[in-house]
Amino acid sequence: MTTNFDDKDFLFSLLNICYGDYEIFKKIAIEMEYSEDKVAEIITDYLEETEQYTLLLDPHESSLDIINILNDHILQTARNQIEELTGKDIINDYSGSIYYFANYIDCPLCCDNNDKEKIKKLIKKIKLEDRTKEINKILEDLD
Repeated sequence: MTTNFDDKDFLFSLLNICYGDYEIFKKIAIEMEYSEDKVAEIITDYLEETEQYTLLLDPHESSLDIINILNDHILQTARNQIEELTGKDIINDYSGSIYYFANYIDCPLCCDNNDKEKIKKLIKKIKLEDRTKEINKILEDLD
């Protein structure tokens, strides 16, 4: 029996990632204009920060939620950018409950309704030309 290592099915099986997850992950990465190297860096940083290398060691026990990893990076990047532009931290200056619900394909941005409106108003005060793709994604996902 031979294995084609270029085959996506092999990679998906190895990492316990389904095709639907990959397609959504790829769509988000393309929308953010992230290169393959940038995406690899995001995943590697996540694994180092959370010390979850075991997800790669035994992929049949658990799986890597690549969509949530990417969304969390986008949220943290937007958070830093918004704070730089407004002086407000969208997590610590509010209830601190803004996060992407990790559920593979379905990863909604969750936030207290009062905070949601305040954060949307804060983002809308930022000049359009100063809004990054990450900030715009957060604004879009808050709706």
